[in-house]
Amino acid sequence: MRMSLLWAALPAVFAAGLLAPVASIAQENEPEPTVVQVTLGSDKDNEHRFHPDHLTFKSGQLYNLTLVNVSNNVHEIDSPDFTAAVFSKDVVVFDDIAEDAKPIAIVVGGVREIEVQPGGRTEWTFVAIEPGEYEVDCKTDDAKTGKTHMQMGMKATYTIE
Repeated sequence: MRMSLLWAALPAVFAAGLLAPVASIAQENEPEPTVVQVTLGSDKDNEHRFHPDHLTFKSGQLYNLTLVNVSNNVHEIDSPDFTAAVFSKDVVVFDDIAEDAKPIAIVVGGVREIEVQPGGRTEWTFVAIEPGEYEVDCKTDDAKTGKTHMQMGMKATYTIE
């Protein structure tokens, strides 16, 4: 009987805003993420590269990995092992690479790979968890050569210490 009363009272508690102070405190105490930017591709010579191609993260720290695609090609970050070694908070997709760009989509929860359109920017917020060295690549096909971008050199190493 008591449990039924508790469940019946929850909508009223939320409607009255009684839990708002708790949510507010949680947001205020959230640490600022360390921002790390990776440029995907290049606008010269159809270059398929991650810049930088090696990153080191500290286990337990919150990061904002900002992916900026400056090329005319779709690129992705693909690494099932790395994505399994982090706790994803969210992925925010922006309508442009500019600082004043507007978010057009937010994905909350786990991530397997992230594809970024030409001229696009995506920010992935996560906590690095499992120490190790992880290979990251772009398996997008190149229409001119028939090779993947990874086969053309678009690979990186991410380390969690």
